[in-house]
Amino acid sequence: MSLLPLPDDQDFGLLDFGRPDFPTPDLNLPDLDPFSLSGSVGRFGDNNRGDVIKAQVLFGNTGDYDLAALGAPTGWPGGGLDQAMQRFQKDRGLMVDGIMLPGGETLRALQGELGDRLKGYTVPTPDVVDRFYDGRNRFGAEPRSLPAIVTADKRDGHPLGVMRPAQQRSDVEDAPAAPLWQTGAQLAQATPAGGILPASAARPAAPVAGSAAPASPAIGSRSRNDTGIPLPPAKVDTFNLPQNKGAWEGFQAGIRQQLPDAPSRQQAYSHIYAEEGGRLRDPTSGAVGGITPGTLEDMYTRGRLPDLPAGLKPEDLTPGQQAQVMDAYFNDVLRTSGGSAALEKLDPGLATAVADTLYADGRGDGAKHLQEAVRIAGGKVDKDGRMGPQVFGAIEAMNRDPQARDRLVSAITQARIEAKPRSAGETARINRLISQPRPGG
Repeated sequence: MSLLPLPDDQDFGLLDFGRPDFPTPDLNLPDLDPFSLSGSVGRFGDNNRGDVIKAQVLFGNTGDYDLAALGAPTGWPGGGLDQAMQRFQKDRGLMVDGIMLPGGETLRALQGELGDRLKGYTVPTPDVVDRFYDGRNRFGAEPRSLPAIVTADKRDGHPLGVMRPAQQRSDVEDAPAAPLWQTGAQLAQATPAGGILPASAARPAAPVAGSAAPASPAIGSRSRNDTGIPLPPAKVDTFNLPQNKGAWEGFQAGIRQQLPDAPSRQQAYSHIYAEEGGRLRDPTSGAVGGITPGTLEDMYTRGRLPDLPAGLKPEDLTPGQQAQVMDAYFNDVLRTSGGSAALEKLDPGLATAVADTLYADGRGDGAKHLQEAVRIAGGKVDKDGRMGPQVFGAIEAMNRDPQARDRLVSAITQARIEAKPRSAGETARINRLISQPRPGG
């Protein structure tokens, strides 16, 4: 997918640079040249947020990084960016090291390929990016693309899905008339003719005068949830152990970087990480954070961990890398239902119950327990131990009805506890699924 600069006649009428309380185009801003980096980007790089935004835009334009799937650049490394960089390097005959240096051969190759196309384009700042995500979350709207972003492949040389700011509307009745995510901080681009986006359009939109104060956002809002999900009280002592020093904070930073707009996965993975003991090693299985040596080796062998250095053992993984492995696991287990992103279709509480079942009990037994739970809750699915579209579709259907959703969570705990004898610790873990917090709660 190619994301190019907007035509010059793109409608940015909702931006108001003439207000005395709003920045004017002649203010000194950070270096917004897409081909100018302040540090290295990629695996083990400096990964300054402004530089990562530039990298996401650049590789989005080469077609190696699906920027439209996110809705906008995030400025956080990971999430396929390293893989996109390595793919670009391999295809152009460069050194495949997953790192991009200021003035290095990868950046020079990008400039040679995209220089004319992005001439005059200014990349969004981290502040503009955060305004977009914060606004989209706080107004409770369904995820949708930015103003004027291409959301589909081009046909006959013409981009599809280009939306002007005036075409986007919030689904929330009490939202301000023109929230930030609607009025136009331009974060990605589109035109078949290679038009130039005015530099001023990359600046954040002004707040709307007289707007009602929005409600607090869901837990997925990065700028309103900088500390991440609180550590469960039952696990405070576990994470006060020397082996776990900084582990919870590191894991929270990892999932916020990798999944900045994914509240259901953030909550589900945090629950699992807490229950699995963080960085404590199981002396029997050798598992750390629930990741066994065998599982890790299998995922490496099948190419499920392209962004991690080869040969790592569970005890070598940083908390952020543990989060990567966890997400890769669910990408694999739920591959026929849309990968780990399918969990975002579920309420965070139900997503946590589903994910914990598949993680703690394994994909085979976990799928059987979920199938039994669907049947207990009144649904009809085959009990074959496969986590396919039929099972996930039944779960998703129950998720739409709050009462059915609560019944299903209770049924999941019942099915798991009744499936086999459980230790007191396992039973307590399963029962804690019923008291998972709600978004914004």
